[in-house]
Amino acid sequence: MSAAQPKARRRFPGLNAAVLQHPYDRAALGALQRVPGLDLVVRKFIELFPERVAYILNTATESKQTGAFIASVEVLYHRYQEASY
Repeated sequence: MSAAQPKARRRFPGLNAAVLQHPYDRAALGALQRVPGLDLVVRKFIELFPERVAYILNTATESKQTGAFIASVEVLYHRYQEASY
């Protein structure tokens, strides 16, 4: 199996997902599901602002660069400029 292929998922046929939810979470989800049209609004919102974009933005803002990293990028940039002339 190559590194790019995910491992096969383990199945737990006797496990109910609701058991893992907190009772307050289940109650809040039930209340939200009773609001008419909310599922359509949420679905459209996700179409316009995909969760993946939010993940990428969050990852980008949380990455930290040190001075040494920035200096090494500047050195590479200057080498590129010299090589291109």
